Order: sequence, then structure tokens, then C-alpha cells
Amino acid sequence: GYWMNNQFINLSNCQSANAIYVFDGHVLVAGTGPGNGSQIFSEQAKYWIDGNEIILGSFVYKSAANAIILKGSDIYVAGYQYLSNLGYSVATLWKNGVASSLSTQPSWAYSVDVLNGNTYVSGEVKDLSNYNTMAAFWKNSQEFLLTSSAQDAAGNSIKVFGNDVYIAGYIDDNACYWKNGALTVLSKSNGSAIEWANSIVLK
Repeated sequence: GYWMNNQFINLSNCQSANAIYVFDGHVLVAGTGPGNGSQIFSEQAKYWIDGNEIILGSFVYKSAANAIILKGSDIYVAGYQYLSNLGYSVATLWKNGVASSLSTQPSWAYSVDVLNGNTYVSGEVKDLSNYNTMAAFWKNSQEFLLTSSAQDAAGNSIKVFGNDVYIAGYIDDNACYWKNGALTVLSKSNGSAIEWANSIVLK
């Protein structure tokens, strides 16, 4: 569920609430619900509009909804779902409930933004040769890698302003952000700490 003015709002069949978006008095929440109990760690991607549950992912295999945004009358949800034909999870964008796989590699989507009819999603892609993850984003489903597999990285949050694409995340346990692909590593609050940037705001 979620809190509104310090009051907890329960959501039906909710296992985790991962993102919230409020517009014109309507509350949209993206998250997961229980999946098939016969599958280990099974969970099901879904979202709620004003408490009404909308199921996205397969009940049988693992899926999750990590971000949600409303543009006009269109609802965009970013996350991932397990594809049985590949044998692993792939980053997924749902538009009005219709799923589009963003990668053919193991991958996860964490954030979504839409500007001028273009859709931007950030996340990570796993390299199966060394199992490091590479920070990535997708523009209109076209994949762009921000890092190589020599480093472990992810893009956790994406915002677009004008012609500029900003992505917050981490690289080798250092919080960072990218502007149009150019990396800025943020100073550590503790020299030995593992630090990630999970959100970015433009003002």
C-alpha cells in the first residue's frame, strides 16, 4: 500500500508498492502481487489506479512493475518479466497494459519518462560472460549501453528535459549520473561505503 497524509491506504493483492504517480486527483501505484505459489520467489507485475488492480505480468513466472507515469490518456509502466523461451527476465515496458520486451539479454527496467511522444526507460543489462551488469537506457525501445561489462553499473532513474537525457545510478558501487551519456561520479559520503543514486530531479 501507500500513505496519504499519514494515513495508510491498503491495496488489494499487493506484495510491494514500488512507485507512485499522482495526477489530477488520481493515484497510480506500480508494484507486484503474489504469483504462482509453486514457483520459487514468484511475483506478478501489476498496478493500481485509485485502488483498482490492473494485472500486467504472467501469473506463472516472476515479473515486477518498478515505475509508472501517465501521459495524456496513456499509462506507461517499466519493469521486467521472465520469458520462458529465454529462461531469464528481460526489461519490459507496458503501454496501456501491452508489454514490449526491451532487450534479448537478462535485463531489468527501473524508471520511465515520456517527452514529445518519445519513451525513455533506464535500467541494467547483464553480460552473461562475466555476470556484471551494464547501465543502459532505451529510447523508443532502442537500446543504448552507458557502460561496458568491465564495470558493474545500473541506471536507476531517468529524466528528460529538452534534448538532454539524465540518468542516476551507480558504477562500481559509486553513486553517479549520466547526462547524454557523459558520466559524473558523485563524491562519497563515506570513503568505504557502497553508494547508489536511486532518483534524479531537474529544476
